[in-house]
Amino acid sequence: MALLPLALLLSGESLISYMTRLVRCRAGRSLTAFLSFLGLRLATILVPDDPTLDRIADLSGTERCMLNEAAVLADRTGMRRYRREPFAAPFRLARMISFCPRCLLEDRTCSHTGSRRIGRQIWDFAPIRTCPRHGAALFRRHEEHNLEIVDLHEGGVYPAPELLITRGQRPPPRPFLFADLRPIPFRRSRKPGMAGQSSYRPDRGMFHADGGLSAIRCRDCHGQSQ
Repeated sequence: MALLPLALLLSGESLISYMTRLVRCRAGRSLTAFLSFLGLRLATILVPDDPTLDRIADLSGTERCMLNEAAVLADRTGMRRYRREPFAAPFRLARMISFCPRCLLEDRTCSHTGSRRIGRQIWDFAPIRTCPRHGAALFRRHEEHNLEIVDLHEGGVYPAPELLITRGQRPPPRPFLFADLRPIPFRRSRKPGMAGQSSYRPDRGMFHADGGLSAIRCRDCHGQSQ
Protein backbone atom coordinates (compact mmCIF):
# COMPACT_ATOMS: atom_id res chain seq x y z
CA MET A 1 0.00 0.00 0.00
CA ALA A 2 1.40 3.38 -1.01
CA LEU A 3 2.16 6.13 1.50
CA LEU A 4 -0.42 8.77 0.54
CA PRO A 5 -0.40 11.56 -0.39
CA LEU A 6 2.36 10.80 -2.82
CA ALA A 7 5.77 12.49 -2.70
CA LEU A 8 7.18 13.16 -6.14
CA LEU A 9 10.64 11.98 -7.09
CA LEU A 10 12.61 15.01 -8.31
CA SER A 11 14.90 14.97 -11.32
CA GLY A 12 18.46 14.06 -10.35
CA GLU A 13 17.49 13.16 -6.77
CA SER A 14 19.20 10.16 -5.25
CA LEU A 15 17.09 7.23 -4.14
CA ILE A 16 18.18 7.51 -0.51
CA SER A 17 17.26 11.22 -0.51
CA TYR A 18 13.84 10.43 -1.92
CA MET A 19 13.22 7.69 0.64
CA THR A 20 14.33 9.98 3.49
CA ARG A 21 11.95 12.71 2.35
CA LEU A 22 9.09 10.33 1.63
CA VAL A 23 9.20 8.60 5.00
CA ARG A 24 9.61 11.81 6.98
CA CYS A 25 6.81 13.62 5.16
CA ARG A 26 4.29 10.78 4.97
CA ALA A 27 5.06 8.54 7.94
CA GLY A 28 6.59 11.06 10.35
CA ARG A 29 9.55 8.80 11.02
CA SER A 30 13.24 8.74 10.25
CA LEU A 31 14.43 6.58 7.40
CA THR A 32 16.59 4.46 9.70
CA ALA A 33 13.60 3.61 11.92
CA PHE A 34 11.43 2.90 8.90
CA LEU A 35 14.00 0.57 7.32
CA SER A 36 14.33 -1.26 10.62
CA PHE A 37 10.56 -1.67 10.71
CA LEU A 38 10.60 -3.13 7.18
CA GLY A 39 13.59 -5.33 7.91
CA LEU A 40 15.79 -3.58 5.33
CA ARG A 41 19.34 -2.28 5.58
CA LEU A 42 20.65 1.04 4.26
CA ALA A 43 22.91 -0.86 1.85
CA THR A 44 19.82 -2.20 0.09
CA ILE A 45 18.84 1.38 -0.76
CA LEU A 46 22.30 2.43 -1.92
CA VAL A 47 22.46 -0.41 -4.47
CA PRO A 48 18.93 -1.88 -4.60
CA ASP A 49 17.95 -5.13 -6.28
CA ASP A 50 14.70 -5.76 -8.15
CA PRO A 51 12.65 -6.96 -5.14
CA THR A 52 13.69 -3.88 -3.15
CA LEU A 53 12.69 -1.53 -5.97
CA ASP A 54 9.36 -3.32 -6.32
CA ARG A 55 8.75 -2.86 -2.62
CA ILE A 56 9.64 0.86 -2.76
CA ALA A 57 7.34 1.30 -5.75
CA ASP A 58 4.45 -0.28 -3.83
CA LEU A 59 5.08 1.89 -0.78
CA SER A 60 5.64 5.20 -2.57
CA GLY A 61 3.26 4.86 -5.51
CA THR A 62 6.13 5.89 -7.79
CA GLU A 63 6.43 4.14 -11.12
CA ARG A 64 9.15 1.52 -11.25
CA CYS A 65 10.74 3.09 -14.34
CA MET A 66 11.26 6.35 -12.42
CA LEU A 67 12.91 4.50 -9.55
CA ASN A 68 15.21 2.77 -12.04
CA GLU A 69 16.33 6.21 -13.27
CA ALA A 70 17.12 7.39 -9.73
CA ALA A 71 18.85 4.27 -8.42
CA VAL A 72 22.40 3.03 -8.85
CA LEU A 73 22.01 -0.60 -9.91
CA ALA A 74 24.38 -3.55 -9.95
CA ASP A 75 24.76 -5.97 -12.82
CA ARG A 76 26.08 -9.51 -13.05
CA THR A 77 29.56 -8.43 -14.12
CA GLY A 78 30.21 -6.46 -10.93
CA MET A 79 29.74 -3.11 -12.66
CA ARG A 80 27.26 -0.42 -11.65
CA ARG A 81 24.67 1.32 -13.80
CA TYR A 82 23.09 4.72 -13.50
CA ARG A 83 20.43 5.69 -16.04
CA ARG A 84 21.48 2.69 -18.12
CA GLU A 85 25.12 3.87 -18.28
CA PRO A 86 27.66 1.34 -16.90
CA PHE A 87 30.57 2.36 -14.70
CA ALA A 88 33.06 0.71 -12.35
CA ALA A 89 32.16 0.54 -8.66
CA PRO A 90 35.11 2.78 -7.53
CA PHE A 91 33.63 5.54 -9.68
CA ARG A 92 31.14 6.04 -6.85
CA LEU A 93 32.29 7.41 -3.51
CA ALA A 94 32.16 5.01 -0.57
CA ARG A 95 31.60 6.03 3.05
CA MET A 96 31.88 9.74 2.28
CA ILE A 97 29.69 12.79 2.78
CA SER A 98 29.47 14.87 -0.38
CA PHE A 99 27.26 17.90 -0.98
CA CYS A 100 26.98 21.44 -2.28
CA PRO A 101 26.25 23.82 0.64
CA ARG A 102 24.54 26.32 -1.65
CA CYS A 103 22.13 23.70 -2.99
CA LEU A 104 21.16 22.61 0.52
CA LEU A 105 20.61 26.22 1.59
CA GLU A 106 18.38 26.85 -1.42
CA ASP A 107 16.40 23.65 -0.79
CA ARG A 108 15.11 25.07 2.48
CA THR A 109 13.43 27.95 0.66
CA CYS A 110 12.08 26.08 -2.40
CA SER A 111 8.43 25.08 -2.52
CA HIS A 112 8.96 22.17 -4.91
CA THR A 113 11.28 20.50 -2.39
CA GLY A 114 8.83 20.90 0.47
CA SER A 115 11.54 22.98 2.22
CA ARG A 116 13.53 19.78 2.69
CA ARG A 117 17.06 18.92 1.66
CA ILE A 118 17.52 17.08 -1.62
CA GLY A 119 20.50 14.83 -2.21
CA ARG A 120 21.74 14.86 -5.80
CA GLN A 121 23.03 11.56 -7.13
CA ILE A 122 25.90 13.17 -9.04
CA TRP A 123 27.41 14.32 -5.75
CA ASP A 124 28.37 10.69 -5.09
CA PHE A 125 30.43 10.29 -8.27
CA ALA A 126 34.14 10.70 -7.55
CA PRO A 127 35.18 12.56 -10.75
CA ILE A 128 32.49 15.22 -10.25
CA ARG A 129 33.97 17.71 -7.81
CA THR A 130 32.06 20.87 -8.77
CA CYS A 131 28.38 21.68 -8.46
CA PRO A 132 27.00 22.06 -12.01
CA ARG A 133 24.45 24.60 -10.78
CA HIS A 134 26.69 26.94 -8.78
CA GLY A 135 30.14 26.14 -10.15
CA ALA A 136 31.40 25.75 -6.58
CA ALA A 137 33.54 22.93 -5.21
CA LEU A 138 31.62 20.14 -3.51
CA PHE A 139 32.29 19.69 0.19
CA ARG A 140 33.53 16.17 0.90
CA ARG A 141 34.79 14.29 3.91
CA HIS A 142 34.71 10.77 5.31
CA GLU A 143 31.48 9.94 7.13
CA GLU A 144 31.62 9.45 10.88
CA HIS A 145 29.10 6.59 10.91
CA ASN A 146 27.14 4.51 8.41
CA LEU A 147 23.91 6.50 8.69
CA GLU A 148 25.37 10.01 8.53
CA ILE A 149 24.11 10.48 4.97
CA VAL A 150 20.57 10.12 6.34
CA ASP A 151 21.36 12.68 9.05
CA LEU A 152 22.57 15.07 6.35
CA HIS A 153 19.32 14.81 4.41
CA GLU A 154 17.24 15.22 7.55
CA GLY A 155 19.24 18.24 8.72
CA GLY A 156 20.78 16.46 11.70
CA VAL A 157 24.27 17.54 10.61
CA TYR A 158 25.37 20.79 9.00
CA PRO A 159 22.44 23.02 10.00
CA ALA A 160 21.94 26.29 8.10
CA PRO A 161 24.47 28.38 10.13
CA GLU A 162 27.17 25.78 9.51
CA LEU A 163 26.30 25.60 5.81
CA LEU A 164 26.80 29.37 5.54
CA ILE A 165 30.30 28.91 6.95
CA THR A 166 31.02 25.74 4.97
CA ARG A 167 29.98 27.46 1.74
CA GLY A 168 33.23 29.41 1.63
CA GLN A 169 35.50 26.71 3.00
CA ARG A 170 37.30 23.72 1.66
CA PRO A 171 36.79 20.35 3.37
CA PRO A 172 39.55 19.08 5.68
CA PRO A 173 42.28 17.25 3.75
CA ARG A 174 42.00 13.51 3.53
CA PRO A 175 44.71 11.62 5.43
CA PHE A 176 47.61 10.65 3.22
CA LEU A 177 47.75 6.95 2.39
CA PHE A 178 50.66 5.17 0.74
CA ALA A 179 48.06 3.24 -1.26
CA ASP A 180 47.38 6.55 -3.07
CA LEU A 181 50.89 6.70 -4.50
CA ARG A 182 51.05 6.28 -8.24
CA PRO A 183 54.26 6.42 -10.30
CA ILE A 184 54.48 9.25 -12.80
CA PRO A 185 55.31 7.87 -16.26
CA PHE A 186 58.89 8.78 -17.09
CA ARG A 187 59.78 10.80 -20.17
CA ARG A 188 62.52 10.23 -22.64
CA SER A 189 65.33 12.77 -22.49
CA ARG A 190 65.55 15.13 -25.45
CA LYS A 191 69.06 16.40 -24.72
CA PRO A 192 71.62 16.02 -27.53
CA GLY A 193 73.52 12.79 -27.29
CA MET A 194 70.94 11.30 -24.96
CA ALA A 195 68.48 10.02 -27.56
CA GLY A 196 66.92 6.74 -26.61
CA GLN A 197 68.10 6.97 -22.98
CA SER A 198 65.69 7.26 -20.13
CA SER A 199 65.88 10.27 -17.81
CA TYR A 200 64.10 8.29 -15.10
CA ARG A 201 66.27 7.12 -12.20
CA PRO A 202 64.90 4.19 -10.20
CA ASP A 203 66.65 5.44 -7.05
CA ARG A 204 64.94 8.87 -7.32
CA GLY A 205 61.47 8.01 -8.48
CA MET A 206 58.73 10.61 -8.47
CA PHE A 207 55.27 9.82 -7.26
CA HIS A 208 52.14 11.85 -6.70
CA ALA A 209 49.21 11.31 -4.36
CA ASP A 210 45.53 12.05 -4.97
CA GLY A 211 44.56 15.48 -3.65
CA GLY A 212 47.95 17.09 -4.24
CA LEU A 213 51.40 16.52 -5.68
CA SER A 214 53.95 14.94 -3.41
CA ALA A 215 57.48 14.09 -4.47
CA ILE A 216 59.32 11.47 -2.51
CA ARG A 217 62.57 9.69 -3.00
CA CYS A 218 62.52 5.95 -3.38
CA ARG A 219 64.52 3.97 -0.89
CA ASP A 220 67.25 1.62 -2.05
CA CYS A 221 67.37 -2.02 -1.22
CA HIS A 222 69.08 -1.21 2.14
CA GLY A 223 66.20 1.10 3.19
CA GLN A 224 68.39 4.24 3.14
CA SER A 225 67.14 7.53 1.65
CA GLN A 226 68.93 8.79 -1.39
